[in-house]
Amino acid sequence: MQLLSPRCGLLECAESDALHVAEGIAPFDRATRYVMVAREEEWPFAWLQSLDEPALAFVVAPLEMLFPDRAEEALCAYAKGEEACSSSLLAAYGIVVLDRDPARLTINLLAPLVVDFERKRARQIILDGPLEQTRELLEPALRSLAHA
Repeated sequence: MQLLSPRCGLLECAESDALHVAEGIAPFDRATRYVMVAREEEWPFAWLQSLDEPALAFVVAPLEMLFPDRAEEALCAYAKGEEACSSSLLAAYGIVVLDRDPARLTINLLAPLVVDFERKRARQIILDGPLEQTRELLEPALRSLAHA
């Protein structure tokens, strides 16, 4: 299939590449099929591009790398909600809120997305925590990553 995305350009992907997000991503619950677009020059960020709505794409960042405690919490919460969660290809991502000033990029740590790459499914998990964690600054975590 081909998709022309304003964010990612012309994408070619197989239907088997689609990640199914049954409940959608708040508040975009009608879009349930996505593809992960990772480009080396944008690392550690990736695009979560909707296949249902070409204009809809989220920037995501791997929590395991940037906020490992929140990643573990999200993965555990996901596993509790799955009847048989034996996949070893699970990853937790935070949705990034872009800003013109890179020092003001934020990430939502209260509503991460857990992706099961083996089953091609994903689900947004709502975690407990202070409301401020919906807009956690990314710059300190990125700086730590650069020095690691």
